[in-house]
Amino acid sequence: MTTKLNVQWSTYVKCITFLVAIIIVAVEIGIILKLLHSFDWLLLMVGIAFLFIFIYNLFEAPVSLEVNDSQIVLNKITSQVKINFNEIETIRIYKRGTFDIRLFGSGGFCGYIGHFSSKEIGKYRAYVGNYNQAFLIKTRNKKNYVLSCEDRDLIISRVKAKIG
Repeated sequence: MTTKLNVQWSTYVKCITFLVAIIIVAVEIGIILKLLHSFDWLLLMVGIAFLFIFIYNLFEAPVSLEVNDSQIVLNKITSQVKINFNEIETIRIYKRGTFDIRLFGSGGFCGYIGHFSSKEIGKYRAYVGNYNQAFLIKTRNKKNYVLSCEDRDLIISRVKAKIG
């Protein structure tokens, strides 16, 4: 039996995503207009960098989570992250600490996505829309994931039942 739950964005994530998207679109339009007037390689590179950041975050944004008989599947727009139950050591609710540090990724634009580090759990990969709905998965091969979805307690209980 497969359970599928959506990843909901917090109000903060929605606001940051909206504002950053508007800024990026405005910057891109400005760059295009400037390039039409006079070509500049540096300006072109800046435009490409902004476009890359925008597209990367859109493609990495978590959309939904599925739990089937053997794994958790995080669905993104273009790909999936699969975590097999036999790899999971522990799963529990995650409360974001004061000292969580973003190493690479987004701290609000399209969610909290990327590589983070905290004193409590060390390095982890985050795909979070709302930290109030977040949970931590520690794997046997020492990879840590922080994910979120609309009913994390259901996911946690289903996974705990599977891993014993």
